Amino acid sequence: MQEAMSYINQVHAAVELIPFSAFWLRSSVVSALISLISDMWVIGPHDIKLIF
Repeated sequence: MQEAMSYINQVHAAVELIPFSAFWLRSSVVSALISLISDMWVIGPHDIKLIF
């Protein structure tokens, strides 16, 4: 249990070092990419080869 609390504290300290705007930007980009890829997959998986 002590190890888990220590790990949580380390993660919390690392998160505080990262600017919130950078975290928000990264999560937004990842979300947009997932949305784009899933939309293309619904259209047809064979079409993705033409795009990439």
